[in-house]
Amino acid sequence: MDAEKLPPTWPDAEAAFISEMKRQRAKQNLSQGDLAERVKSLGGNMFQQTIAKLETGQRALRMSEADVIAGALGMTVSTMLAAAYAPAVQPAEADAKRQLVRIEQRYAQVSTALHNAREQAAQAERQLVTAQAQAMALDREAEALQTEREILAELLGVSGSDG
Repeated sequence: MDAEKLPPTWPDAEAAFISEMKRQRAKQNLSQGDLAERVKSLGGNMFQQTIAKLETGQRALRMSEADVIAGALGMTVSTMLAAAYAPAVQPAEADAKRQLVRIEQRYAQVSTALHNAREQAAQAERQLVTAQAQAMALDREAEALQTEREILAELLGVSGSDG
């Protein structure tokens, strides 16, 4: 078994548990006294001073205390240790990753919309060229017809407006 995969020794686990206890206490906005009261409500025997000594390393943690403290924080000893040993993702990093995902999704949407708009513009340009060509052809045909009409009217001795 690799040294990295060995379970932590009790002093390491104790330090990890206490670190997570402090983090959870702060997260839940509990004072040391609040946590001690919760422990007492679960049948434990703990005072604010005991929590303070545990958090400052002046007193060792007993396994029986770890179980009731974890319960008072709404957790188990194993979830407390797992949380303490899990790689911590900084909130700013997590926020940045979420923002990056949102930006990448939006970029994909904008790129697709831009591609579609360019295709529509190209199609509209082709239609415009076609319409202009048709208009020019009709213009030439109208001029030719007008000229032919004037010639025939002159031959017949009729004015252009008589039909």
